[in-house]
Amino acid sequence: MKKNPPKYAFRFLQWFCRADFLDEIEGDLLELFQVEAEKSESKARRKFVRSVLAHFRPEYIKFFHQTKRSNSSNNMVMLKSYLILALRNMKKRASFSLINILGLALGLCACLIILHYMNFELS
Repeated sequence: MKKNPPKYAFRFLQWFCRADFLDEIEGDLLELFQVEAEKSESKARRKFVRSVLAHFRPEYIKFFHQTKRSNSSNNMVMLKSYLILALRNMKKRASFSLINILGLALGLCACLIILHYMNFELS
């Protein structure tokens, strides 16, 4: 009798895995499951779930991989780089950063108060 792997793990694999890797990964996992299920079906089920979770990596996930590179991915890399650089500078020059952030916050507050006052007077 042919034993089947857990359906929830199998559906999860089909949901996240890219189409170009899905056939190969499915085939390998099903083959390993059949071999392990001859010894112990419960162990084979647990091993199948662990194997599916082990394949949940960025190179296999279809949402992370784009076939055509767009500027949005490059922009995200650049934004991440800018954020890392900003955090390093803030850590290195804490007092200077605090003064700049407080000045920016006070300027924004003053601008919002003036806009609110103007809106009140014009209404």
